[in-house]
Amino acid sequence: MVDLSALMHALPVSAVEPGHVASLSGIVDVPQEREWEVGLYLLEPPAGQRRPYLDPERALSLLLRHHGMAADVAQTRAQCACARMRTAIDDSRWVTFFDYLVPDSPECLPVADFTTWLRAENDRTHGSAAEGGAVSPALLDFLDQSAEVARRTPMFSDPDNRSDPWSLESLPALPPPNAMFEYLPGPPWNDRMEEEWTTSDDHPYLAWREAMRPIAQQLEAKLGAPVFYFGDLSFIGDDDGLHRFLMLHWCCSYKPASAFVRFLMKVSGARDVEELKAALIDPAHYSHAFSLPSFYGGVEARCPSMDYRQFAGRNRA
Repeated sequence: MVDLSALMHALPVSAVEPGHVASLSGIVDVPQEREWEVGLYLLEPPAGQRRPYLDPERALSLLLRHHGMAADVAQTRAQCACARMRTAIDDSRWVTFFDYLVPDSPECLPVADFTTWLRAENDRTHGSAAEGGAVSPALLDFLDQSAEVARRTPMFSDPDNRSDPWSLESLPALPPPNAMFEYLPGPPWNDRMEEEWTTSDDHPYLAWREAMRPIAQQLEAKLGAPVFYFGDLSFIGDDDGLHRFLMLHWCCSYKPASAFVRFLMKVSGARDVEELKAALIDPAHYSHAFSLPSFYGGVEARCPSMDYRQFAGRNRA
């Protein structure tokens, strides 16, 4: 039996794609105009959790580059170290988040698990940068303190709490009604970003969208509320809006073998992708309150920025 309650708890609160809860810079020394290339975001955790996540492979490659390792070498060493990390840290700690652009998004884990594992690597007598260990304790302290700041900083707001935003500590355990809807400026995982997909005769999203019309009508009749706003695609900005379960249905329909869909199947207990798709359009699973937002946004995060150079300067002082 498919457990969509477990699936709900495996997704973030603010949206299907996790919000950025901290923007970290200054780890790798590059010219200012290239700093965006080597930035690191801490990510909103799954629903009900209160501590930030990160992409360990990207994070470790940046930490190794801080110590002077060439980018390609750091990437290879990070991949090898993360393979060992994956076997050492319990499977339940790993999450594959949705990424609007990339169907095969990387596995992520809590910042605290990442830094704890690296500290243990540093303590091994044969720990070395060549194995992915020997990361400066100051860098690990920076990650831990940044995660703590992100946990406590009020940053999540929706139309009902603009003046009193939530922190990760106070964020609702499950999405508020308007966070159950997603507005799509274009199809997730669109392989045709270079062309005007709205006028294409054969774009898979358009075929899926038409197939969903009668299903959305049936759900609305059963539930007493719309689950899909079909925008006028001839007008820029009139985007489709849909219940997050329907967006997940698109993902399952379009890229059933993707890393994200495989994760959804694992956490929901679905035997196969067709069973999961059927559950996602079953009105019996729409018990969690939802509402179509009156304007774009839903729950939004304004994340703090932290710079390692400032952190290291304070510590030296």
